[in-house]
Formats: sequence, C-alpha cells, structure tokens
Amino acid sequence: MPAATLARGGSHAHQAALLRRADRSADAAEAAVGHVWRLILAALETPGPPHAVASRVAHAAQQLPTVGANVLADLEAGARDAARLTAADIARRLPARAVARLLSRGRRWHRPAGLLEDESPVALEELADLILPPLLPSQVRAVVYRGGWWDRVAALSKLADPGVLAAKVAAGVQQGWTVQRIAADIRPAVQGVVTSARRVARTAGLWIAHEAELHVYEEGLSDIVVGYTVRAVVDEATRKKHRERNGTAYYRHPKAGQLGYDSMPRPPRESPKDGGGWSFNCRCFLDPILSPDL
Repeated sequence: MPAATLARGGSHAHQAALLRRADRSADAAEAAVGHVWRLILAALETPGPPHAVASRVAHAAQQLPTVGANVLADLEAGARDAARLTAADIARRLPARAVARLLSRGRRWHRPAGLLEDESPVALEELADLILPPLLPSQVRAVVYRGGWWDRVAALSKLADPGVLAAKVAAGVQQGWTVQRIAADIRPAVQGVVTSARRVARTAGLWIAHEAELHVYEEGLSDIVVGYTVRAVVDEATRKKHRERNGTAYYRHPKAGQLGYDSMPRPPRESPKDGGGWSFNCRCFLDPILSPDL
C-alpha cells in the first residue's frame, strides 16, 4: 500500500516563511551591533581628554555582550514561531483520515463542527492546537540549546573587548588622530562582531526552526510519520550536491533498498554519515512521509 501523501502546495510556502523568520533574526542581530557601533562613534565625536573619550567608548562597547543575550532570546522566540507555523501548515496539509486519527487520541471529546471544511486561519489554528499542542518552555530551551549555538553567541562579544577598544582609542587620541582615523582603527573588531552575529543568527535561526519543525513532527505525529523526504529550493544558488539529493526519502525503519535516518541530513546540517557539518545558507528542508496504514 503506498504511503499517504501530504498536500504539497503549502510545503515550500511554509519553508519560505521559516527562511524569512531566520532572516529576521539575522537582521535583528546586525542591527543590535550597529546600534552599539553608533554609540561608539558618538562617544568618539564628543570632545574631552583622552581618558574621558576612552572611558565613553568602553562604556558604549560594554553593551556588546547584550547582543549575544538578545540573539539567544530571539532564537527562542524563533523556535516557538517555527513550531506554530509548522502546526498550522501540517493542519492545512494533512488528509482528512489522518486528522480523524489524530483527533481520536482523546485530547478533546469531540471535533468542533465544520473544522475540516473551514480553512480560515482561526479554524486552522484551532485544529493545530487540537492535534499539535504548542512547545512547552522546557521544549523550546531543549531545541535552542541542542546544537551548542549558545557558545557561539556568547563568543560574539569577545571579538571586540571593551577594554582593548578603549586602549586603542586612548592611544589614538594621545597621538592626535582624527575621529575618522580612530574609527577606522577599531572598526574591524566591531565589524567582526557584526558579520559573526549575522551569520550565527541566520544559520542558528534556520537550524533551530527546522529542529522545532522536526520536534512537532516527531512528538505530535510520530504514529503517522514514517520518514522524510529532503527538498531543495532549486535555483542557480543551490549546491550541486543538494540539487542531486532533492526528493531523496529517508525512513524511520528502512526496508531493503531504503535509506535510514543515519543517512538523513537535518538542514542546514549534513547527515551523520557525511560528518554532520554545517552548510551555511542552505535552504533545504524535510517533508514528512505519512504511514500507508492511515
């Protein structure tokens, strides 16, 4: 008996929404560092003795560590957003017999009248809540911290140590450098934080979104999901390897000739058999395969 299929129309739209959410995290991280940089420039442009200018710069740079905390908070929010988007998407795409099976689990006594017939956002949200409860705070933290990203985020502020910046500024002022020259001298350190913050936030945001997505599938639908198909966004920017694996299926309990989860990538991360490395800017995603016994 062939496996049941999901309505395909929404899968790419759903993943596009997750990509936009990851980009939002990257933009927020970049903007946060940019705000600190503007504070540093304002401190440089305020007249005063070298020690006073250096002190103001160090005070402004002290806000850099908050960037890491803000990125982590945004990643947690991103995990919740991804889970909610996934629940709504799966509720829209599941065949009616799969929904009926899920609703029979006993979470509610009855199905609200017309829920399957009415695809309004409110109805889909109700259905998603019925079959796929939202992530608990502990589950959000488990998803966010699973990949060790907090170490990378925490390290961002160390790229531009406030004390080192202040010392450079003081030396520059004492030598009579202009604000422009001093800014050029310390810009690479701050720019390193900008670049790293954006890269970490986007890649971590996308990976966490997909981990939250998988959490929804595995925790809420494990009795009807038997595997996943990897999908690629196929265009001129797609990696050759990712283009070639597009449409490949992986199964929880593989039969002869089938691939198992040990061969399955978890975008933007490669499969365990391929070393589990990160593919930055990867836009692939996993689409669930439903049980043929529905």
